[in-house]
Formats: sequence, structure tokens, C-alpha cells
Amino acid sequence: MKTDMCGFKDGYAGEERFDERLLLLRFLQDLPGLLLVTVLGCLLFGGLYVLTKIVLAPPVSYEAKTSYLLSFTTEYVREGDYYVNDYTWNTYLGSDAFWEALRQRGGEAAGMSREDFLQMASMALESDYHIPVVTVQSTDPELARSLSEEIRDVLTGGFARTVEGVDAITVLQDVTVEEALRDVRPVRAFVLAAVLCCFFVCTAWLLRELGTDSIYLPATLRERYGLRSLGSAGSAEFSENLAAVLSGPEKTASGQVAVTSSAADCDPSAAAALIGGAVAVPSPVLAPESAQILRKAGIVLLAVPAGMHSGKPLERTLEFLKAQEIPVSGAFLWDADEELIRRYYRGAKGAGKGEA
Repeated sequence: MKTDMCGFKDGYAGEERFDERLLLLRFLQDLPGLLLVTVLGCLLFGGLYVLTKIVLAPPVSYEAKTSYLLSFTTEYVREGDYYVNDYTWNTYLGSDAFWEALRQRGGEAAGMSREDFLQMASMALESDYHIPVVTVQSTDPELARSLSEEIRDVLTGGFARTVEGVDAITVLQDVTVEEALRDVRPVRAFVLAAVLCCFFVCTAWLLRELGTDSIYLPATLRERYGLRSLGSAGSAEFSENLAAVLSGPEKTASGQVAVTSSAADCDPSAAAALIGGAVAVPSPVLAPESAQILRKAGIVLLAVPAGMHSGKPLERTLEFLKAQEIPVSGAFLWDADEELIRRYYRGAKGAGKGEA
């Protein structure tokens, strides 16, 4: 890759690879926070389930069930011989003929609307096409029993002969009233909430990591931006890499060393204090007029704050310096996570060597 007169390679180096090791270390760093968010999400959604299903649950309801036995005029042989499914029986239950017969009895049904009746009563074939089961559900067990008995009297009366293919309807098991079981599963709700929260939290974290222009390693300065990396300000190799730059061919007759930064949150004076005799120059992002000082310097060093969203300010700074024909002799990470860097290179071949 060619190098122009300002010391920049043509564009960025483009040698940066997907770093699984760094991604894993970053995940382990953020794991306590991710677990905390997952637990909070689990408690939130699981708590909402408990609140709606248990704390604010509707009053206890009761089910009155009655089983009937059908006698067909012609025995049911194959599917389609008769309409004996749940939908058909519920249609009969809501028919005009059934409703009129029920109201004529003058019981509980006479004092309610058909819509209310159909919300309480239903008919289904639970196990056998010969055995329909009528269920009446209500918060009042006596009302459920009385309404079931009225339905029983109508079904076993003359109404049976109005049903196509049915000869008679008899009671197989008379009315039984029990408390309706609630389908409440708080443990399953919390487990499901934990799994879903963990998935979405990890997915959001991964998208954030892959989508941000973060800089955590000194090598990123070289691989992504084509800069000469001196390491991080707190690394053991920084002083030797700096000495190599200060005594290298970049040094001009002026001998002045200027230190500037690529972002507003990095104080160049603090960075310049690490280098004896260096001049602190405001970041070109904040003070473009600093180019006049940088152009006169023999060596220009660039302090790059480590962390998330550091890449775009660095790109902006490099574009400005390139337009001003100001070469960068070296760059180093400022306020880097030294523990992360040590863990990254721990056990790696050649760990601890300089990057100049």
C-alpha cells in the first residue's frame, strides 16, 4: 500500500479482521450488566404475569358439567355422516328453537339475554362423538347448576328430535359443579421471560458492539487506520516505541514535538506531560487553527481516546490533517483499559512486544 507525502497510507489500512477474542472479552466485561438487565426484565414481565393472572385475577368461577349419550337414527360410520363436531352442537345450543324451549321453562334463562347465556354455556365432544358435554361457567355455583339442569331438561325432551340424525339424547352423567381450574403457571412465565430477555439483551448488545466504531486495542490504530501505533499510554512498550519515533527519520531540524488529540474528551496537555518537552496542541476538531502549530512541528503525535464511538472523531481528525498536509508520526491510545489489553494478549505468541 502506497504512502503519500503526509505519511498516510492510501485510505485506511483495511487489514482489520473480525476479532472473536476481543468480542468475547468485551462480553465478559459487560456480563454483570447484561445479567442485571436480564433479571430486571424477567422480574418485570414475570411480575406483570403474576399481577394479571393472580393478584388482579377475576373472581373464582365454577363449572357445571353434564354428559349426554346420543342415539343416532343411523349409526355413525365415517366422518361426514353427521355434523357431530363442537361447532355444530354449539350452533344447536344457540338456535331459536332451543332458546325458545329454554325460556318457556321460566327458570334462570328467562331472566337473561341469549348473548349472556351463550357466554356461560358451551357444548363439546370431549372424548367420543356419542357423548357431548355441556359446560356452564359462572361465578355463582348455584346459578351454574340451575342453568345446567334447565339445559338438561330441554335436551332430553322434544328438542332431540329436531337434530338431524339423532334419535334420542339421554343423561350419561348428571350435573356436577366444580371450581374452574385456572391456567396459571408463574414458574413457566418467569423462565420464559428470562429466556426471552436474555436473548434480546444479548442480541441488542451484539448489534451495539458490531455497529459502533469502538477502539479498544492499539493494534486497531494500525489495522483500521494505517497509523503507526505506539501502544497505549499506560503500556510497558510505550516509552520504547516513543523513543524510536523521537530518534527516527521523522524528526526534522525544528525538533519540536507536538501532541494533539482526536476528540474533545482527551486533554492534550495531560498527554504531552508524558513526553518531556512536548507541546500540547488543541484538538483540530475543536480548534482548526491549531494546524499552524502542527505544521511547524517536527513530530506530530496523536492521542486517541479508547472506548466506544472513538473511530468517527479520529477519522474526522485524520481527514483534516491530510487536507493540511500534516503527517502523523505516531498515535497512541489514551485512557485505555489496560486490564482488557492484558487479557487480550495473555498467552498470545509475542505478547508484550512493541508495535512501533
